[in-house]
Amino acid sequence: MILLLLLLPFSTPSEEVSGPEPGLQKYVENSFGLTEKMNVFGMYSLTVGLRDHSDQYFVVLGTTFIIFGGVGVGWKHNFSDSAVSPYTCVTAYGVYTLPAMCPNCGSIPKTRAYASGSAGLEFEIYKSRSRVSHIQLGVLTAYSFHDLAIFESPSDIPWIWPVVNLKISDYVPASR
Repeated sequence: MILLLLLLPFSTPSEEVSGPEPGLQKYVENSFGLTEKMNVFGMYSLTVGLRDHSDQYFVVLGTTFIIFGGVGVGWKHNFSDSAVSPYTCVTAYGVYTLPAMCPNCGSIPKTRAYASGSAGLEFEIYKSRSRVSHIQLGVLTAYSFHDLAIFESPSDIPWIWPVVNLKISDYVPASR
């Protein structure tokens, strides 16, 4: 399964498309780094979604060294179609933590539910007819429904997490 997730991003659509078209368009996106959707719980994430001009509705599956991971749903809004675009993103997701790093935790994975909001800038670095790549910089804050508190980062500003990642998006041709 993990091998399939690693190879799926590099498959290309069989037909060429001319960038985001008007109306709903399907896309598959791969992110590497601290993402705007799942942050530390999805250092590698696979997103499948629908894009309607500047709005994206998605399902995301992410993992970090297999020890952490999860799945979520969300909405993202880009404020422009230019090479540098501000964005906002809201995601609700569930995560798992394997007890590999805790000898006294037993063998049962822990699960938690989170909601996050993020904002930042996307910098377009490559664009073809069917693929777009971005570098993304921003900030994220997350709320833990299990702890009923903000999920704190190990920084001087504990409610803020950095967003730094590389994204590769493939647009799927519309059915005719």
